[in-house]
Amino acid sequence: MRSNFEKMMNLTLVSTFFCLWFTVNFEEQIEQTVAFALILSFGILHGANDFKLLRKSFSKSSSKKPGSILFIYITIVLLGAILFYYLPAIALITFILFSAYHFGEQHWEHQFKGKKAIRHLVYGFHGLVVLGMLFITNQDEVLIIVANLTTHNIPALYIGLLFTMSAILFVISVGYAIYTDSTNTIIIKELFYLFVFFIVFKLASLIWAFCIYFVLWHSIPSLFEQVKYLYGDFNHKTVLQYLKSSFAYWLVSIIGLLLIYYFLKDSQLLFLSVFFAFLAAITFPHVIVMFRLHDENKSEKGSNLKS
Repeated sequence: MRSNFEKMMNLTLVSTFFCLWFTVNFEEQIEQTVAFALILSFGILHGANDFKLLRKSFSKSSSKKPGSILFIYITIVLLGAILFYYLPAIALITFILFSAYHFGEQHWEHQFKGKKAIRHLVYGFHGLVVLGMLFITNQDEVLIIVANLTTHNIPALYIGLLFTMSAILFVISVGYAIYTDSTNTIIIKELFYLFVFFIVFKLASLIWAFCIYFVLWHSIPSLFEQVKYLYGDFNHKTVLQYLKSSFAYWLVSIIGLLLIYYFLKDSQLLFLSVFFAFLAAITFPHVIVMFRLHDENKSEKGSNLKS
């Protein structure tokens, strides 16, 4: 698993440099078109099989029926949407925290030994550092999107504070993890990755920068893990099985986003605001699903070591 993880990181890094070249040589409109195409394909797809993942996970430890699992999943999506409608500021903060933890979990999952509690802090602060860099390098657009979503104009200072505090706490938490031998990470490499993210975020438009991280560094590695979890291997056959089982959910999501674009195409920033709100609504249950799967994998590895 470690070797597969390293190979994927190397491939992702090469792909990121290609995207950086793309950023320098193509106009922003082309960037955005490619970005939405990638998000609508790989990005949405990586969360399109949550129900099947949950069903397999619960089948190992409980007698919950598929209908009740689906009901719980849909309820969480609806609650997220309702929260954004009635309490948008709280919903946005919750979305950022959930996303930060989820991004960090995906990136660091293979670099921790066992179920040490410190890993949760590293996951969260790493994700906040990445999002903080994305926000601070695209500050003007981010502030407008936040205002559209919450009707509140937040000071730009808040974005700087988010990044600074997250960076400090990330360094402290990783330092403690290394000191207690909880992680096998190579810290120089992780700092290099963060440096690459900053350069990409600085040069790219907001949606293209988000796409590069969300698709290359998060969605594709997650798809690899999900296919292996569901079908035991990652090959052409299992990928086709995954696509077949996730097609209906993916299609519904795409139709919904296309309808949103049709009605809001004349207001790009408003569309981006609604687009991120849509991603938030489907992110809440997905984060819970992946947390359960990663926790389950840690438990199984721990049991194997003891036996």
